[in-house]
Amino acid sequence: MIRIDLGSEGLARTRFAVSPLHLVCELLYKAGHYPSYLPRTWQSRATTVVRENRLTLLAALATAGPVIPDFISPLPTAFDSDPHDQLHQVAITPTDRVDYEVASVLPDPGRKGTDLSNRSGTLLRRAMDRGEGDFAARVASQLGQFWDIAVGPHWTELHDQMHSDISRRAVDSAREGFHQMINGLGPSFTWNAGSLQLDFPLCDQSVSLTSQGVILVPSILGAPDMSCIDAPEAPGPRIPMITYPVAASPARSQNLGDLIGTTRAEILAELTQPQSTEGLAQRLHLSRATVSYHLQILHRAGLLQRTRRSRHVYYQRAAP
Repeated sequence: MIRIDLGSEGLARTRFAVSPLHLVCELLYKAGHYPSYLPRTWQSRATTVVRENRLTLLAALATAGPVIPDFISPLPTAFDSDPHDQLHQVAITPTDRVDYEVASVLPDPGRKGTDLSNRSGTLLRRAMDRGEGDFAARVASQLGQFWDIAVGPHWTELHDQMHSDISRRAVDSAREGFHQMINGLGPSFTWNAGSLQLDFPLCDQSVSLTSQGVILVPSILGAPDMSCIDAPEAPGPRIPMITYPVAASPARSQNLGDLIGTTRAEILAELTQPQSTEGLAQRLHLSRATVSYHLQILHRAGLLQRTRRSRHVYYQRAAP
């Protein structure tokens, strides 16, 4: 659980943004750690572009450790960021920030890691031997190649999807209040007593941002949600960035409801991230038995994928 105390000033400064390189960062990270959660087209596109263009630094950054360095996703300074301006920001990242973030993802020499993480760690250490400035410039160059081939050709459509979602969130906030809008961002998000709470697995952090706020960034890549939140000792601390899943468009949900029924369409719309039967029942105000019945039908139809974690079963929309 991550708890972000905002206060009135932090709340007033909280904003949405569309970030090209944050999408790239998210795609690389999920391709390296959660490939089964990505739509198949994006999974294949990311791995193919990295492999065929020998983007070894990007591959290493995405797989060396449990996180990916935040400096490859520069802080959006405006609602819409230009990808080339962001690439320049990556290239001129302060050396102390590069050193700090790369060190945070390198495998601990005293512990036995996987073969992949060990290879990635070795490659990153050798690249850093040439200096942090050179390292940042090479990473920016490889990010530019990845953008041009994997994401750039699709950016207009992706950009429009994210803009449309932010507009919907603004309407939700105006109609129902900020707290209800936050609660509707996804199952990981809760507004409670002046704090934004994020139910992220394996995270336990409390942050006070009463004068900064946060930046909310829509994601078209599904679960898991991602966050860029600095530790207190980080050099040049940044405003936190948090991704949330883009909701299914109302028009699409309406057409789908005509085809499979309103309840099943609502269930599918909720399953951009893995959820349990109990969680869905609570969010949709339905009985557990009703939700379970519809989940079984959707799963048999191939519209859902099912995974088991410990004693719980989770459902998510099947990748196209």
